Amino acid sequence: MNIDLKGKTALITGSSQGIGLEIAKKLYEHGCKIAINGRNEKRLNKIKKTLKQAIVLKGDVTKEQDAKKIIKKFIKVYKNIDILVCNVGSGKSSKKRIDLMEWRRFFELNFWSTLNILNYANKYLIKSNSSVICISSICGIEHVPNAPIPYSVAKSALNSYIKNQSKIFGKFNVRINAIAPGNIGFEGSVWQKKMSKFPLQTKKYIKENVPLNNLGKPSDVSNLVIYLASKYAKFISGSIFVVDGGQVRNI
Repeated sequence: MNIDLKGKTALITGSSQGIGLEIAKKLYEHGCKIAINGRNEKRLNKIKKTLKQAIVLKGDVTKEQDAKKIIKKFIKVYKNIDILVCNVGSGKSSKKRIDLMEWRRFFELNFWSTLNILNYANKYLIKSNSSVICISSICGIEHVPNAPIPYSVAKSALNSYIKNQSKIFGKFNVRINAIAPGNIGFEGSVWQKKMSKFPLQTKKYIKENVPLNNLGKPSDVSNLVIYLASKYAKFISGSIFVVDGGQVRNI
């Protein structure tokens, strides 16, 4: 299957590291005119040395005004949005007791980060018959032991939003889907740290819970993003695609 996205414009939020960075690289390799986003300008500028044609859009999409500025700058450069990847999210928490402030933080990161950017991107997405891909989590599909409850609930809300929003977007030939990764390992990831600190326990957990008995890689997610952004997925919308090595148990 030869996927050609040459000349397509793509905005990838949360693309300064990990899964988001891998998605940005993959879209760039497939000929997209991309914009990378994150809060760390130094890290973004370092990435730009490799992805030379990319533009850097520093900003925090959990903040409405930042999301507005990001879209405004993107449109000023590229005029339209063909592909939007909403990747900002995190299940990390340093608190032993989850209070209301932590609930709000999880929702800002894992739900409002997508709604904020879509709120200002909507009118441009409609004009371009765009493809929107949101990075969710298997925690939003079923209970995963030790995952913070606010994280799971926020991702579940995101999945529900995608299903409902697809009905509205469909009228304008805009597709919106989600990818729900399982355990993905990369430099600086939670799973890399677990594997480093508790190798035996982590390997035991993976063996008992993941039929393919391994951690996933960011490329396992980015490859699916490329497909969903392409013409080959033109009849797919409102779906949640699980990439977890077989971990999810529901049918």
